[in-house]
Amino acid sequence: MENFNSVKELKLPEWKFAIFWSSVLSIRNIRQSDDIDILVKEDLRETLTKTYPVKDKWYKAIEIWEIEIMKDWIHLYGKENEMIDTADVIDWLPFVKMEYFKEWKEKMGREKDKRDLELLSEYEKNQK
Repeated sequence: MENFNSVKELKLPEWKFAIFWSSVLSIRNIRQSDDIDILVKEDLRETLTKTYPVKDKWYKAIEIWEIEIMKDWIHLYGKENEMIDTADVIDWLPFVKMEYFKEWKEKMGREKDKRDLELLSEYEKNQK
């Protein structure tokens, strides 16, 4: 997914959210993503649940269009606000830093995670 305009259309408040997971690869043209995941601070999540229902009972995600919005994520509990507060701004949108993406992928260790880490490593080599 290359179009992040739908995130801009939500008009979420600055420094209350960051785009994360495979979207951090997509925005850098490393690989495409099928959807957009957004990490939000607790107060923003509470505000959003007044307008949008929680669709995913396991992750307690709010789904709006092709966007999933959540307040925490497995293996990185307790780092959510830090991930939002230190986000990289790309094309006027905040994206979770690659260091968190790498940490999560390394902890998950699935085949697709290993492939993403290889793609990211190649990308970083080409950036030097």
